[in-house]
Amino acid sequence: MQNDLFKGIEVPTTDVNHAIKQGITKGQHVKKTRQKAHLTKRFTMIGSSAAAAILAAGLVVTPIGNVLAQVPFVGDYYQMLNMSVGVEMASEQLVTEINESVTTNGVTVTVTSAFYDGHFLGLTFKATGSELPENLPTDVGPEAGYSFDLFKLQDDTDDLGGTLAALTKEGDAYVSAIILENHNLQDLKTLPITFTSMAGVRGEWKFNVPVEASPSKTLILNETAVSANGDYAVLFSGVVINKASVVVNFAIQEQVGIEGEGLLFRSKVKTENDYASISRTDNTLLVLKKGVEMETIILEPYFKVNNKEINLTPIELNLN
Repeated sequence: MQNDLFKGIEVPTTDVNHAIKQGITKGQHVKKTRQKAHLTKRFTMIGSSAAAAILAAGLVVTPIGNVLAQVPFVGDYYQMLNMSVGVEMASEQLVTEINESVTTNGVTVTVTSAFYDGHFLGLTFKATGSELPENLPTDVGPEAGYSFDLFKLQDDTDDLGGTLAALTKEGDAYVSAIILENHNLQDLKTLPITFTSMAGVRGEWKFNVPVEASPSKTLILNETAVSANGDYAVLFSGVVINKASVVVNFAIQEQVGIEGEGLLFRSKVKTENDYASISRTDNTLLVLKKGVEMETIILEPYFKVNNKEINLTPIELNLN
């Protein structure tokens, strides 16, 4: 079966924790969709040779059912698709075997595995059947080779995004992976997903994929990064630590207000083999993807004004 998985101030702790969670929710607040979310336009599509990036925040995967006994099959597949988050989760045996199948119009779609880092939610799947073409059609969409809808999500889904790997031929099957990203899925127990086309074949392949998240770790920061002249300042109030992601809550306190100025970030690590890369920012949140065993990340905020960079004091995130 495994071979089928494709190769000086007192801080009020309670109040601040509540504020951090409210800030994360507010930062990701979007209009509620009434029936379903058509999400493919919000996704980055990658081929097997392109770089991938995804995310989501809040919790950590709790394996459901049988944890993969032979993790490398899934880990190698994520590596083939350059999906580092999936590689990290597989390396820690945090990917769960699913193997649920639905057959429609001569095509069987099987969701083979899933993980939930609390920010990133990943699926791998394959399609088999006599109605599938020998080669992917190039004259019909979508570009990834498949399409899907997500139904009945409990919270706002307009801001749901992520990365789609293109369908890839693997023996007699087509295989692929999806990694979703959203902060408003923290209470999710199952992911309701319906594939609506697969390698040019139309149909409905409905799944309720089990995904259970355990609480993430929340740290209070209450640290301010400032520029040398004091014209710019950013308050970092807290951080949510997941297995493969870190979500930082911040607020700009001081800025000159010059047209075109913008807050940017760099990230550094202390350990040679670790990595941390900035995956997403908005007005209040910074999301980084990281190695599962990462202990420290150094954030270097700076404002860019025209072609000039104004550095702020670095912020060190201790993730233990």
